[in-house]
Amino acid sequence: MARKDHYVSQTYLRLFVGPKGDLVPYYKNTRAIVGKPKKPKSICFETEGDTNKYFEDTRLLDKFLPAFENPWKNNLVKLEKGVLDANTKYELAGYIAFLRSCTPTAKRFGQQSIAGVVEPVAYKVMLSTLEKADYLILQRHLRLKNAATYSRQINSHLTQLPSLFPHMATARTGYTMLR
Repeated sequence: MARKDHYVSQTYLRLFVGPKGDLVPYYKNTRAIVGKPKKPKSICFETEGDTNKYFEDTRLLDKFLPAFENPWKNNLVKLEKGVLDANTKYELAGYIAFLRSCTPTAKRFGQQSIAGVVEPVAYKVMLSTLEKADYLILQRHLRLKNAATYSRQINSHLTQLPSLFPHMATARTGYTMLR
């Protein structure tokens, strides 16, 4: 059965519930309610979010998380009172570390970071195993990819020029031709 794995502590979310135990989505700029009230259990979760396909036991985190999740509420009370022993610090740090690495945003940033490291190594390995003709084709592809990236960066800078140099605003049409 699929599990709802919360990336925002329900203990934390419960601090913001109304008299009926619901969270009310509210857009403070316009002071308007923007949706139906919801229970903390029904938001800020991913289905199978703690599943890691790289472990032999894909739900391995379920064995370790209770040591950090279960005392969370009591540890917050201790934190508010300023009474922190070594065990409380350990439990708070462990849970925060888990949240920092397992929220959807953290996972996305982690993937980008890892891709930045792995991609160049993967290309080198691929290049070392290719025949000469394939090597030349792949190098051409990489140069085109890099040129496209560089072109996007230039266009990004050029679209900012009119705001930086208002007297050159008429020249903007010439810059947009690069897109």
